[in-house]
Amino acid sequence: MIDLTSEKEQIMNKLKEKEEVINQLNTKVLNLETEINNRQTQIENRYSELHNQIKSIYNDFSARITSGKIFTDVIFDSVISAYKSGFIEFLPEYYATDEVANRVKEIERASETI
Repeated sequence: MIDLTSEKEQIMNKLKEKEEVINQLNTKVLNLETEINNRQTQIENRYSELHNQIKSIYNDFSARITSGKIFTDVIFDSVISAYKSGFIEFLPEYYATDEVANRVKEIERASETI
């Protein structure tokens, strides 16, 4: 009986030691999970920040391109209009009225297709 009691105490002691080790390992696992979650949150925040910066750069670039295209279109329209009106102004000096009318129509048709 004494041997059995002694053996029981030894087994109980070993069991307590194993439970302590298990608790320590569970604590380590919990700490590692917390660290992983923190790092994942940091990575997601950094990604979101970089994504917003890239989106801002893209939107700015796109707006500049659109603005430049509009500006260029306005300039070309102004130049074409000035050239056309200037050219039409000098036609009567060199051609007859019917020929001027024909050439003006031709110029209008050509500028509409462009």
